[in-house]
Amino acid sequence: MMNIESIHYSCGDDFCDSQIPVSRAFFNWDFIETLSKATGYKNISVAIEADGGKYIIPLLERKALGIYPIAFSLPFGLYGGINVSEVELFIELMKYIKKFLGCAIVLQNPFDPVLPQINLPSVYRAYTHVIEFGNATYEDIFKTIFDTKLRNQIRKGEKSDLTIIEGNDEDIINAFYELYILTNLRWGKRHPKYSIDFFKAFAGKPYFGIKLSMFEGKAISAIILLKLSGQHQYWFSALNKDYSEYCPNHLLLSRAIREAIEARAEFFNFGASGKLISVKKFKESFGAKEIPYDIYYMGNPITGYALAKLMRRQ
Repeated sequence: MMNIESIHYSCGDDFCDSQIPVSRAFFNWDFIETLSKATGYKNISVAIEADGGKYIIPLLERKALGIYPIAFSLPFGLYGGINVSEVELFIELMKYIKKFLGCAIVLQNPFDPVLPQINLPSVYRAYTHVIEFGNATYEDIFKTIFDTKLRNQIRKGEKSDLTIIEGNDEDIINAFYELYILTNLRWGKRHPKYSIDFFKAFAGKPYFGIKLSMFEGKAISAIILLKLSGQHQYWFSALNKDYSEYCPNHLLLSRAIREAIEARAEFFNFGASGKLISVKKFKESFGAKEIPYDIYYMGNPITGYALAKLMRRQ
């Protein structure tokens, strides 16, 4: 029988005291608080002390179908978990956490080897793409895993008189958002999924950065990166298609990968591609490997069924 010493909603001090190798990129209290502010989803991260150990899981509360509260770890192609290598311990801890929260829980983490072993129902099959660096230099990556067409596109971008601007203030966020609106219109979406306020919540944060490419003084493409411990993640992008011949995003991503290597990140995470096959192929041209994973659910089966249908439609 597990001896539970304490269980409580977590705080910044809890996060400072713990290291979570399998999900440490997103094990950052300020990031979770900022994501909570950006989304309006309540931060309900939980800390539990049991049998001399301390376990913490980052969670945001969303409402399924606008009614049922569900704790996500975490939404938007992000993920987190508890640092537990034993299946039975993982199961016991999650039972206590679920009881404490009093709501369903969604767990997602493609890098956690224990999570697939705990026999939870899967509500959705997702995937991300990753380049693992090992001891490789950028030159090694460029020569050995970027495909031939991509190398030529990067060289073209370098010769296209593009200017690259970097930052995380509101001015560059506004420039990105203009391109983001244009990109959504190209996809047939009159209203972008995320508002300008979503992105402005991250203004000035050291782990949030935008790379913007300019041609003749005009912003033509941009990418947003999360630079957190252990990995750099490609989170959002936008492009004025009229300037795609200059390969601006190919150039921006090559610079981002170089910086991740120089920062000694373990890997570069291209994030989820959803059902966009062209985006998937674009990421694979960089040599990124597909990592499939399940999104698991603990809670009422009827709510789980409804959630699964909703996620499949998105």
